[in-house]
Amino acid sequence: MAQMDQLYKTSFSEWVRSEDNINYVCTMKGNMIREALLDDREACIYGLRWMSANYSVPSFAEMMLKLFYSMGMASSRFVSILHDLTVDWQHEKIIDLLSVILVGEKPVSVSNFVKHWIYYSGWKRDDMAELLLSLKEAMRWNQSYCKELLTELVFLLIRNGVAQRSLMMVIEDELKEQDDLSIRGKSLAFTLAKKHSIDTFVLIFELIYQESCT
Repeated sequence: MAQMDQLYKTSFSEWVRSEDNINYVCTMKGNMIREALLDDREACIYGLRWMSANYSVPSFAEMMLKLFYSMGMASSRFVSILHDLTVDWQHEKIIDLLSVILVGEKPVSVSNFVKHWIYYSGWKRDDMAELLLSLKEAMRWNQSYCKELLTELVFLLIRNGVAQRSLMMVIEDELKEQDDLSIRGKSLAFTLAKKHSIDTFVLIFELIYQESCT
């Protein structure tokens, strides 16, 4: 592309990397990009990373949604593409991105996204807990949303029926009638959590994650 610009005295490489032209590129060349992803995924990912290298987080989110939203936010394919495009990003930047991409999504969609993100990213418990807490605060998830999300995660991440029932009891007991999701459980773990100001939602997720690894 740089050679083309030099040969024809153009600045297309600069134009195609400009955030101002995201809408045109994604709308007019979206089908071509999606077809290229099927034909040569590695080259297409490389090209998209080059194109979006200087994008702000909101602009990158715009590109992702305009190109790949039709795949479904909760699909394995969408998450794998997102991971490959952000593989060298700092965790904090990825968390900022996901706070934009997942806004307005229902618990079932977010839970499936989380499942796939754990698989592709390899993020451990603390990283995922930080992500979910950031999403909860950024999107102001209420008690009902958090409860539904945790319930979905129990059945997505855990196969053992006894463990599922045990964790569902924890969710029911600890999130019952807690408008602010404060800690009020009687178990030792939740008493300690209260002492150290650990968010109930995060603590339950950590239990789910830990159980999924056994």
